[in-house]
Amino acid sequence: MMAEADGQLAASSSLKLAVVVPVYNEANLIYRNLMSLEAAARRSDWDLELIVVDDGSGDSSSAEIVRFLAEHGEKSSFHRCQHDKNRGKGAAIRTGLRRVTAPIVVCHDADLEYDPNDLIRLIRAMDRPGVDVVYGSRCLPMSDNPRRYNPFAFGVSALNVLTRLLYGIRLTDEATCYKMCNRSRSMAASELIDGFFRSPIAIGGFVAGG
Repeated sequence: MMAEADGQLAASSSLKLAVVVPVYNEANLIYRNLMSLEAAARRSDWDLELIVVDDGSGDSSSAEIVRFLAEHGEKSSFHRCQHDKNRGKGAAIRTGLRRVTAPIVVCHDADLEYDPNDLIRLIRAMDRPGVDVVYGSRCLPMSDNPRRYNPFAFGVSALNVLTRLLYGIRLTDEATCYKMCNRSRSMAASELIDGFFRSPIAIGGFVAGG
């Protein structure tokens, strides 16, 4: 079953969560981003499996990733994957998903657009019986996202309608950032995505996964 997480805060939860981070030319941000993920995990009592995929960056992103991993060398669940050339965000996500061992998976962008502290809200939704896919939403009534109403609202609504027509699933924010699912769903989605990541295709993979 697929569910949506609104902006309500939740209590901390102890679980193993895999976070896949695709990276391309984010040398100025990736170290801080990974530090924020690790700090959020510590605060919220997650057992974090971190998989960082450098998608053939031409800057010093790889060196920044190595620096972070060297500082957290005691963490055997932190991994780096390297593409020899740029293959696109979808391919990077697919590479990362193949390394996942944790039961729950989420993808996290490398540019600091996402707030790792929001992950606990999706985790709370995943705890509901029968739920194995959770989408964050900026459009639910209880959301505290300040960009809930934005100039792209028409486009988001159009994607929501398209998703409902294609898959029979009602979403309020198909283009949302965070999408969390169990491992079996993520592997089904990984078979459909490559190159440029397309969210509606990922939804098809989630549906196909069970």
